[in-house]
Amino acid sequence: MKAPASALKLAALFALVFALAAAALAALLYQQARQAVFDQLRGEIAADRASLDQDFADWGVIGISQSISFRIARDRGGAGCPPAVGLFGGECAARPVYLLQDQNGQALAGNLLPWPEEAPGEGGWVRFSRTGDDGRRVQFLAKVEYVDGRFPLLVGRQVEIHESIAMRFALLAALMAGIPAALMMGLGFWIGRRTARRVEAVNQVFDRVAAGDLKARAGVNGDDEIALLAARANRSFDHVAALVDGMKHLTDRVSHELRRPLARLQAALDDAAEERDPQARAQGIEEARQRAAGLLSTFEALLDVAEIEAGAAGGDAQTDLSAAAAQAVTLYEDVAAEKGVRLSAGLAPAPVLGDAALLTQLAANLVDNAVKFTPAGGTVTVSVQGGPRPVLTVADDGPGVPEDKLGAIFNRFERGAAGQAGGHGLGLALVRAIAIRHGAALKVENAHPGLKVTVRFG
Repeated sequence: MKAPASALKLAALFALVFALAAAALAALLYQQARQAVFDQLRGEIAADRASLDQDFADWGVIGISQSISFRIARDRGGAGCPPAVGLFGGECAARPVYLLQDQNGQALAGNLLPWPEEAPGEGGWVRFSRTGDDGRRVQFLAKVEYVDGRFPLLVGRQVEIHESIAMRFALLAALMAGIPAALMMGLGFWIGRRTARRVEAVNQVFDRVAAGDLKARAGVNGDDEIALLAARANRSFDHVAALVDGMKHLTDRVSHELRRPLARLQAALDDAAEERDPQARAQGIEEARQRAAGLLSTFEALLDVAEIEAGAAGGDAQTDLSAAAAQAVTLYEDVAAEKGVRLSAGLAPAPVLGDAALLTQLAANLVDNAVKFTPAGGTVTVSVQGGPRPVLTVADDGPGVPEDKLGAIFNRFERGAAGQAGGHGLGLALVRAIAIRHGAALKVENAHPGLKVTVRFG
């Protein structure tokens, strides 16, 4: 068993996932911190600009020029630093910049020359850079608007300190995630080893079932994911065992059902081969052909049931259930009339999503079964009700089915009244397969007199 190696891989995976999560958290914190400090920066710039607008309103161009000069002198040396900078140390460099020009583009006041080449964006905001005294590029964020509609005014701040705040938030978050990551790796290794042992136990049960031990089952301990896996595996094993038992039963039933028809076919062929009279020989061959056709019909019905149960039918489309029922009624009108059975139909539009051909076959098999068991003078009623859950109902005046056998009439090779109606006993099995294929619910009950079958869709 390779539990330790698998556990180490699982622990490493946990650590990697946690590290990626920490990195994602750091990136998220960086973006949020950056957004927060830049929102604060924009607020400061907007407030500064509003104050200058008031100075212009009170004192004109001379007043706003003097106010700009006073602010430059006051803020020199870092007086405009954001309060959060002190939490992380470092020197504040959020230097304010101003530039007021006249209508001819001549500078009237400010500490920024020349005017930035970058065009302002939405709301008059613009980012630009300048080369500082030390040769490095310095980034600025500014708001550009006209004073009194005549004098362009730029009010901005240096942004490096704000970027630094956001980055330090991110680094602090990554550092705080380091120790938990190491703890998570150790915890993941322990959980991984424990999980690997339990998974290996389930795998051993799979191996036993694969080797033919259909009674093997996994132990279910607790209510975590491994316990749920074991429980689902056990349910799957139960289903497999039931399928195998069903397959054995079906094989035995098919052998039993086909043994006598095959023997009769062979006897008919032997008699035809020994017959000297050409006419009698031809009759024997025709009888053998009919018996062969009956066997072929049985095999085709079995294949139809198997294909529908395997989901091998065509694609679904919006179709009318009443149209399928109407086709079935039309198909069996003459058969019912010859037997003296009345077919009554009450069909309301009922759109369903399904295979039109299969739905027609479902309705036809139900009508066929009802007509077979309804005596002369009786009535077979076919109805379709619309609505959110359409319903197809087929009822007859026949003898019905004993209560203890109602649940078995949809099984393969089941025949009513000891097979007196003939057929291969697969018609209602096909009905069940088609109903399941369309997610419909089947209900069968004695109507006193007769039998009533309800197929509810949706």
